[in-house]
Amino acid sequence: MLFKEKTPLTVPANLKRTLLLHRIRAGIAAQKPVVTSTSVEQVEQVLGVSLPQGLLAVFAATGRDPYEMVVLTEEARELGQLSSGLVAVALEPPRKKTSTLPIYWCLDTGSAAQSSREMIRWTLDPEDRRHGLSMPDFVRACYLEGGPTEEEKMAIRGLSLRFRPAIVREPRTPFRRVVHHRFGPGFVLREFNDGNHKVEVEFPRVGKKLLLASYVRDAPEVQSNHPTPTAPAKPAPARRTP
Repeated sequence: MLFKEKTPLTVPANLKRTLLLHRIRAGIAAQKPVVTSTSVEQVEQVLGVSLPQGLLAVFAATGRDPYEMVVLTEEARELGQLSSGLVAVALEPPRKKTSTLPIYWCLDTGSAAQSSREMIRWTLDPEDRRHGLSMPDFVRACYLEGGPTEEEKMAIRGLSLRFRPAIVREPRTPFRRVVHHRFGPGFVLREFNDGNHKVEVEFPRVGKKLLLASYVRDAPEVQSNHPTPTAPAKPAPARRTP
């Protein structure tokens, strides 16, 4: 698919309401919900999966880079935590779960799964796996706790018409890979300074952690198998309209 300067994403109404609730609670409702075309193209080329528009809308609305999927999938497979046919989208936050095993929300690279747009909740415990889940299910599990209040419902209605997630033609910023002595390898989602230099890191073993920057070190350079936009490993699958 050739991207324009700005390619709108189609978002079902139930997913839109769920994403707006997250943006309200996270304090990012005013931020532009966009993802870069470079990131989308690289993810599809590396992982061989067609990213549904609903999932791209989730990344745009939450401010995450879709390329996190490549890093998370590769590291999860290296740790033996993910089936080779699955593509990891995100780690479910621990919250009140009793199992210590990581829980991944995934797409299946199989053609039937790609056309159905279903999500898979994957863990090494077969009894705790769930198939046939929706994008709103994914957002509620990974980004929300509890339903909307009456005030939040009013805010959602007010923001709905202005919520236009899109793919924009811009380059992506490479991830910084780091290692923690206890949590293992991970990648930096963001860095900031509130008087102390801090980093938010996604660790495939334990999920997201907010740490002092001095607690992590840069990971050793490794030979990358990732294609560049000018030399893709294979063509991206045809994009389907949901």
